[in-house]
Amino acid sequence: MLTPLLILIFLRPFISPEAFPTAGAVYLNLLLACLSALLCLFLLDKRRRGKAETASLLPAALFIIAILPSAFHGNADGAALLINQLAGFSACLLVSRMDKERTSLIIDAITAAGVGIAVIALYQYFYGFGHLAEYLAKNEMSGGIASDYLGSKRVFAPFVTSNALAGFLAMVIPLRMAGRKTALPSLLLIVPAFLLAKSLGATAALFCGTLLFFSLSKNKFKKTTLAVLLLAGVFIAAVFVLRSTGSQSPVFSLHSRLVYWREIALAIKNSPVCWNGTGNCAGSASSFAHNLFLQLWCELGIPGTAAFAWFIISTAGKAYAHIRRSGDDNYLLIFCAWTVFLVHNLADFTFFLPQISFIWWLTGGMLISKPDLSDC
Repeated sequence: MLTPLLILIFLRPFISPEAFPTAGAVYLNLLLACLSALLCLFLLDKRRRGKAETASLLPAALFIIAILPSAFHGNADGAALLINQLAGFSACLLVSRMDKERTSLIIDAITAAGVGIAVIALYQYFYGFGHLAEYLAKNEMSGGIASDYLGSKRVFAPFVTSNALAGFLAMVIPLRMAGRKTALPSLLLIVPAFLLAKSLGATAALFCGTLLFFSLSKNKFKKTTLAVLLLAGVFIAAVFVLRSTGSQSPVFSLHSRLVYWREIALAIKNSPVCWNGTGNCAGSASSFAHNLFLQLWCELGIPGTAAFAWFIISTAGKAYAHIRRSGDDNYLLIFCAWTVFLVHNLADFTFFLPQISFIWWLTGGMLISKPDLSDC
């Protein structure tokens, strides 16, 4: 019964509802049906552990409830957010009740998707941009975002932006290393694709994840730690060098985010406690605030944001306690992947892209289940 879910997890990053709305709707229906069936089976199985895991997800459940007003008021954005986050929450609940063998299979499905995504991104870099240049020249098109991406050669396929691609791969990298002694062949594809996305935010988030790993790991990696951190610093510097001018430059990106944050801060000031409604806090230049917590505060108010923050703090606290007690580096890598996503969303919006946020919910379930992947 787990096989259909593994297939759907593998396919999730490839199906963008923005690019393929019909395929996205069909996929979501299949995913919800599969999750519902599996949850019923797991909840009816008395042999499964469950009370502690269910209690750990209480703040996440309150967060889902906080989205309900937008959906019930006929807000299309609110309804979409509710359904996609409900699917993620259901997956988190399901994975939190799984044993280490099933958890290992889910990690394999996620990282296999990461390898497939990396192959598509690398194909775009070596061949896709050439086809795009021919298309633009044939139709006498110049300027715009397409020309900016072509000039900077920032890969983004199959996602809508390069930052989204890099944000996904930044989670896959530590997951691929969790419990796997043969991670190198996959990383030889994933890491170059990640770098070619040239995302400063995702690179900084992965760097923070690297610092988190070496600060919490009980193993002594003196020379290795120094080498990895220096390499990560080179990666960040390379992002600055490789980025082009125009709308793809780091300076332009930073300026744009300051504009988004200023606009949403004004919206929050007008209604700091109650919700404004999902989709009603978009700025003049973007549909997203490029900061997860500011956007949730504006759209869901303090109750929804507080519930989400409670879930994060509670999960992180229990994960930290387990890491200090067990010294499990594989579990720590899952925690790093989960944290990388949150750090990246301080300056981006992948939480609102279901093909990426769904993976984050899955890793949250893994943290709650506390699997020991050393023998998997």
